[in-house]
Amino acid sequence: MIDALNDDVLDHILKLYSTPSLAALTFVSSRSYVIALPHLLRCIFLGKDTLQCIAFFNDVLDHIQRRIPNNSVLSYPSERGGPGKHIRKLQLAYSVCTQEFEEEECTVEMWAPLLRRAPEVMPNIRSVVIEARVEDIVSHSPGFAHALLTRPSLARLELRFLGTVASNRLGQALKSAPSPAVLKRVKFAYGSTSDEQDHTTVEYIGAVLFHSRKSLIQVALDGYDLHRLLLANPDSGNTGVRFPLIFPNVTFLLSILVPVFVGTSCDIISSIADYLV
Repeated sequence: MIDALNDDVLDHILKLYSTPSLAALTFVSSRSYVIALPHLLRCIFLGKDTLQCIAFFNDVLDHIQRRIPNNSVLSYPSERGGPGKHIRKLQLAYSVCTQEFEEEECTVEMWAPLLRRAPEVMPNIRSVVIEARVEDIVSHSPGFAHALLTRPSLARLELRFLGTVASNRLGQALKSAPSPAVLKRVKFAYGSTSDEQDHTTVEYIGAVLFHSRKSLIQVALDGYDLHRLLLANPDSGNTGVRFPLIFPNVTFLLSILVPVFVGTSCDIISSIADYLV
């Protein structure tokens, strides 16, 4: 039956299929595999555990070879694309980012390098959501921020539990990238246990907002001082003068500035702004 259908017709039909059905269809024939795979990988939600996250990225990165526990050696394929070219949305749930299996050595130090390479083989990625431990991920994978912000189609970026290192590297990556992504929807949640943010932290996050100021339509900030961010204007040079930033197209703006050690701010921003799509 499937062989009798035109590819375009079959493509429209597969848009109605559930994820389990699409996965089963990839085993039917070579043709069904080629047609079903883009639908199966279009939206990736990793919400089970860290092992699922590692297995997925190993597969997308085309059989990365790992040697653990002590001196991990990672070898990566030279080709770009592959199945990763079909991925449009990627979300790592809180449980994936926070759960670790010491007996399996599935620590952030081990899987963060996998995540760094992932954007490089996802050229068409449009939305990235990481619900926890962004500070740890970026600390153990210095090139992740640059790989993320150089995705040409990236429009939505949601990062939770950032700290000084992650904030600074995001800003540095944006300034060093030849053609950084132009974002439309941003949600940043600061996760440091300190009330005070280094001035460079604010400057770098401000630079991310400044770069996309004409395209941003939704902005949600948790734990960042919105007033300081809106005055973090990199175009002012070394004069020390800061001019307010203007976001002409923003239709939704949420700012929560509370001590994050209370343990509620990220829950608040999640419940209020989860409709950002």
